[in-house]
Amino acid sequence: MKSGLWLFVLGLGELVIVGSYVVDRFTDVDLSSDTMTVLKVLIVVGAALIAGSAYRTWSATPTSVNLLATLLGLMAGATLASTVVTANDVQIYRSGLLGTLGTIGLVAAVAFAQVGMARGRENQP
Repeated sequence: MKSGLWLFVLGLGELVIVGSYVVDRFTDVDLSSDTMTVLKVLIVVGAALIAGSAYRTWSATPTSVNLLATLLGLMAGATLASTVVTANDVQIYRSGLLGTLGTIGLVAAVAFAQVGMARGRENQP
């Protein structure tokens, strides 16, 4: 897959995760149980996309920046998935702190993955 498509996948996953975080923390919107379930599934899928994309970048170009993106993506994705899966029906995140850490970690993973992709393109002949 071309790196432009991977950047789109990373951006889409990041948009879902950051958008869900903003809705949960900064708005007073009451979401139905079905909407919460869909949002939780999208968060877990977005975290998996980011972690998988970061891993794909590292496996193609094993550099320290790509390794950092992969580790951040895996750890932050697991953190976010655990707090989303254990939340009750009226919450997106069970723990606000874990939601914050997972969101920040995944945003950092996307940033490092993009830096790694850019460096990989610079080094190609």
